Amino acid sequence: MELSLTKEQLRNLLVLTYIGNWVANADRSDDELDIPLNDAEQLLFAAAHNAGLANLVEGPDSDGMYSATALLEEMAETYLDEYERGYLLEDVAIQLARRDLIQKIGEPAFEKMGPERLAAELNPFLDSYMEEFEENGVTNLRVVTLKK
Repeated sequence: MELSLTKEQLRNLLVLTYIGNWVANADRSDDELDIPLNDAEQLLFAAAHNAGLANLVEGPDSDGMYSATALLEEMAETYLDEYERGYLLEDVAIQLARRDLIQKIGEPAFEKMGPERLAAELNPFLDSYMEEFEENGVTNLRVVTLKK
């Protein structure tokens, strides 16, 4: 298979591939890495380097491996940071909404709810938290430690 790309398209594919491999492997140890994804990234890194995008990819090193430059990492981090901020606040809102609903109706009733009813009951709590986070970020978020 052959794929013809402009340098701009290759640059965009490089950023996308770097982000995808980072998401898949960032929390894995070296012996748990997704090797097919790493291999695909290396293939693209080599093509990008050979196509004159050495400002984004450096190498090969003594093992024949290519790596992202600081510029490529910075380009990817822009997207990753935005994603993580949004995901974090949404996840916090979901956890708080679940907690509030359980406090309101009790865990046994919560566990018995079907998905549609659960969504309907969670949504007012979730909407309230998401509205707060959209307006104020985490400025008003506090952790209160209860003494036992």
